[in-house]
Amino acid sequence: MSHPAFADAMRRVITGDGADGRSLIIVDAPPSSEIGAPGLGGLYEIWHEALSERLDVRDATDRGPHTPMLSPDTGHVKVRWFVIEPPPASAPPEAIKAAARERFAQFGAADHLRDQTRHPAMHQTDTLDVICLIS
Repeated sequence: MSHPAFADAMRRVITGDGADGRSLIIVDAPPSSEIGAPGLGGLYEIWHEALSERLDVRDATDRGPHTPMLSPDTGHVKVRWFVIEPPPASAPPEAIKAAARERFAQFGAADHLRDQTRHPAMHQTDTLDVICLIS
């Protein structure tokens, strides 16, 4: 990643409630898993939780996924950082497209890629994405 300070600063702070009803820190750690390459970006996992059940604030389980996958499981929400870097100026477009296909296969999403003429990583999923852009 071109901004190593950002990678070093990525920190998951997850809170809950203790048996006494007071708030406590469940997780204070770096991403639970990641897939990426310096200068090319990647996925940095924070949390993966079922939406069908009431959230138990006393459950101290770290729900950060151990393996990065693009889409959440059915009925779940996934929270992550993702980093997109500009492609290297010297890289041929076909090599960039091939690298995108390889990366998407690595995180279980090869079938999500669409029109690579628009962008090498153009993809479509059945998810709601909420994105905060930091430039």
